[in-house]
Formats: sequence, C-alpha cells, structure tokens
Amino acid sequence: MKTSKLPSRRHEAANVGVIILIVLALGLCGLAAYQWTRETTFRQGIEALRQTNVVLMTLQNEAENKSTRYQHELANVEKLRAELVAENRTNKAKVSKLELEISKLGVNYLQATNLIAVFSNAVQQANQNILIQNESIKKLNEEYKRLADERNDVIKKFNALATDSQKTVEEYNKLAKQFEDFQKQVEEQLGGKKDKK
Repeated sequence: MKTSKLPSRRHEAANVGVIILIVLALGLCGLAAYQWTRETTFRQGIEALRQTNVVLMTLQNEAENKSTRYQHELANVEKLRAELVAENRTNKAKVSKLELEISKLGVNYLQATNLIAVFSNAVQQANQNILIQNESIKKLNEEYKRLADERNDVIKKFNALATDSQKTVEEYNKLAKQFEDFQKQVEEQLGGKKDKK
C-alpha cells in the first residue's frame, strides 16, 4: 500500500506544479499584453506629437520665408523712395538753374520773352513731375506702412507658433519621461519576480 500512495502523491504534486506553471505563464502573458497595449498608446501619442511638431515647423518656415520676402520688398520700397527723393532734389536743382537762367535772360528783353515762355513751360513740366513724384512718394509711404503692418502681423503669428511649438516639445518631453519611468517600473517588477524565483 505504501507503493500505491507514493505515485498518487507524486501525481498530485505534479498536477499542482503544472497548474502553478500555467497560472504564472498566463500572468506573464497578461502582463506582456498590458505592456504592449500601453506601449502602443505611448507610441501613438509620440507619433501624434511628432506630426504636430512637423506641421508647426512647416508653419514656422513659411512665416520666416514670408518675413524674409517682406524684408526684401521693404528694402526695394526704401530703395525706390531714396531714388525718388534724389530725383526730386535733382529736379529742384534743375528748377533753380532754370530760374537763374531766366533772370540772366531778363537783361535781353526781346530774346528773354521767347526764352521765358520756353523755360516757364519747362518749369511747369518740372513742377508737374515733382507733383507726380510727390504722389508717388505718398503712395510708397502708404505701401511701406501697410507692409510694415503685415510684417508685424507675421511676427506676431510667428511668435504664437513658436510658443505653441515650445509647449508641444515640453508635452513631448513629459510623455517621454513618463514612458521611461513606466519602463523602469516594469523592469523593476520583472526583475523582482525573477529574484523571487
């Protein structure tokens, strides 16, 4: 009878061992599935942050390109304005010269009357040119102000985008830190279970 009890006890002990192994294997599978789902969620969040970062960088580049283009346009407007101011000075110098010549021609009245008519027409044309140039300068000044306002708007938008980008990077860093902490916890838990075995 002693021999018959021994195999049944061994059989029961083997069954208990198998059950324990199955329970441990199922627990390990559950832990792996949980970790896999959590990691997938983290990766999706990280990918979404990366895509947002790419969009923000694209918007930032576009804003910088517009700002550069506006600066070039403003430089061109300033150059045109400087040219018009120089031309205006030249025209004033010409008008002064013409007036001097008219006064010199006043000595000879007969010749002066014909020359005065010619020069007065020239002065009127110069004055019209000056008026046209003054109008052009006014328009350029208005355009310059408009471009400056647009540049300020672009800079405000760029600052807002930079702030949003910085917030996104901070959120990304927080998520990455949480993910690293989670991995450390899982490794510590897995390491602790191995030590217990």
